[in-house]
Parts: sequence; structure tokens; C-alpha cells
Amino acid sequence: MHILIIEDDLDLGFALQQALKAEGISSVWLRRFADAPCIAADLDYDCVLLDVALPDGCGLDLLARWRSSGLTLPIIMITARSGLDDRLARSTI
Repeated sequence: MHILIIEDDLDLGFALQQALKAEGISSVWLRRFADAPCIAADLDYDCVLLDVALPDGCGLDLLARWRSSGLTLPIIMITARSGLDDRLARSTI
């Protein structure tokens, strides 16, 4: 399994990579919205761990772009936001 991590927090990104590696899962870690593949065809992963709040963009916007281009790959959203409205925002994407 090969996972794409898009997370700007250094500690969390490092911890995610280490936990995945311990389970025998390879990963690529990106820290900015701008570094993420723009189109679904460029995603050669089994899953994406995607932060909602990136320093240069919103993970939900990236998710919407990928879904509108036909991407059906599983995407797990990560957020530090604690409000119910934040966690449920655009949950139908």
C-alpha cells in the first residue's frame, strides 16, 4: 500500500509517516496545497490523508477538485478543528 499525506504540521506529518512505516505502508508526505497533484490522473496512491487547513489553501477545495475530475480514491480528511460545524462541513464531497 502506498499513501499520500498532505499535512503541514511537522510533528503530525512525521508521526504519520513513522506509524505507516511501522505497518509496512509506504508514503509520500507533502506540506502544501500547491505541492499536491492538480489532477486525478497524477495520483498513483492507494489512499490520501488530507489536512483540511493547509497554509496555502483548503484541503476541502482540493478534494472537490479531485472529485470533480473523477477521482474515486479513498481520502481521509484530517483536521485539528473541534467544532461540529467544521467537522461536518461539505461532508458530501
